[in-house]
Amino acid sequence: MAHFRATFPGENIPIKMHMLEDHAVDWIRFNQHIGFGLMGEQGAESIHARFNRLCQTYCTVSSTSHPVEKLKYIMKEHLLSTSPTLITAKPPQVKEPKITITHLHHLSSFYVP
Repeated sequence: MAHFRATFPGENIPIKMHMLEDHAVDWIRFNQHIGFGLMGEQGAESIHARFNRLCQTYCTVSSTSHPVEKLKYIMKEHLLSTSPTLITAKPPQVKEPKITITHLHHLSSFYVP
């Protein structure tokens, strides 16, 4: 930007340069190091084409005929292709709550025959 300002001192800063200079780093930090690639028109068209290919693949899956199930397959495939670390990630362990006699006593007080 220093070169642009020195070379064109009377010119307004183009909006794309302003976005890069004043907002890009904060945006990338806020969005967990995701770049601008998917935010532009080319990124959107790329995702659109990818979803069309996935739809062609999963629309022929005969194991499920429900549209929501097919969409789940498509979304899962897209997520795993864009975030491959999720393939080997293990879900967090959830501790089962201990139920004591006291808990059961409190729960039984809600029972109305």
